[in-house]
Amino acid sequence: MTKIGGIMKKSFKLVGLSASLCLMLSMLSITTPAMAYTQNEQLTERHTPLTEKTAKQISNGDIKLELPGALDMALYHKKPLDPNADLDGDGLTNRQEIYTYTKNGKTYYGYNSHPMMNDTDGDGIPDNQDSNPRRWDISPRDMTLFSELSYRDDSYINKVLDYTKPLHDIYKNRNEYRLMHNEIAPFWKVKETYHNRGGFDAVLFENVSPYPFLEQGTVQVLAIRGTSQFNDYDDDLAIAVGHNPDQAYDVEQLIERYGRENTVNNLYITGHSLGGYLAQRALIRADGKGYSWLKKIYTFNAPQIWGNIFNRWLRTAANAGNRLTREGYAVHYKVDNDRVIRSVGNFAGAISVGNSAEGHGSRSYFEPRMNNFPGFTVGTRGDISGTGRWMEELNNFYNVRTF
Repeated sequence: MTKIGGIMKKSFKLVGLSASLCLMLSMLSITTPAMAYTQNEQLTERHTPLTEKTAKQISNGDIKLELPGALDMALYHKKPLDPNADLDGDGLTNRQEIYTYTKNGKTYYGYNSHPMMNDTDGDGIPDNQDSNPRRWDISPRDMTLFSELSYRDDSYINKVLDYTKPLHDIYKNRNEYRLMHNEIAPFWKVKETYHNRGGFDAVLFENVSPYPFLEQGTVQVLAIRGTSQFNDYDDDLAIAVGHNPDQAYDVEQLIERYGRENTVNNLYITGHSLGGYLAQRALIRADGKGYSWLKKIYTFNAPQIWGNIFNRWLRTAANAGNRLTREGYAVHYKVDNDRVIRSVGNFAGAISVGNSAEGHGSRSYFEPRMNNFPGFTVGTRGDISGTGRWMEELNNFYNVRTF
């Protein structure tokens, strides 16, 4: 891991899955979300579903991945896949999950999803219900995890996201960090970090993993830290009295930098408390600039935007934010017993999750009562108050050979 101008970068080796596969051939007769995604990809290159012949060629290494020197060890020198079988029980046959295509006179194989993983991208949605099984779909569960993680220092964040090592250093013995390590670490890494003198702190995460069957760098999450140190108190006071907090300038400049430098392509923003306020300001700025790459924001126990008689323009900004919330670009959550921002109030349309033992605290969303709240349990990713889902399939992955 290196840090260059605030940007954290890490190099990864491709990996494959070790397993024995021996299967048969049949024709497709059903259409699934994964199939629909395949049809969209066929606009750029013709994909041919797996056949007995190409399964043997993949096994022998005669047909490879397009990435130079990469081999999926689940398939290489293993018994050929049966195109008609459903090895992982996701309702998709192997010929729906693996395809071949020809480019510049050479034949390669590719993935709609992995035939040995029923939730290829790890987001909790089974492959046969996922519109794109190779790209993580963001949920409220994910956003509260990233929001909480942003409160920790850079070294600890990278430790939590290092899936190659067990996480023994559990912050205050809190389960949510075990959950992050189990569910988020295999599929996400830090792209950039921000620590401005005025108190603005945030982390940009990106879907980067060592797995060749997944999209890389196609989804980003900007997690903005809430009030955590002395530098934040003046911004909290500014919000309370209807002034413009200094950190709003920081986040607006960051959004414009993303626009200039093409840093992101499918961005989601999350934040708790002050971080949620800044997320809304970022959304408003992106909307004003016409940036289509900012897809949605999620906030937790965040104060609303309002302006006093000297800052009436903030009322216009608040109205723009309320419109964006109604249009589905923002989702706000609140607890009913939040005494910290009671005088200011939450964003219009904020979804109540009831009373919390944590009150205003960021951990309100990891309490057992949230386990059955929509969006906080996603498919096979169960109780958010627990330690998370460990994907046993990943235990069999090891480095792909390159040559």
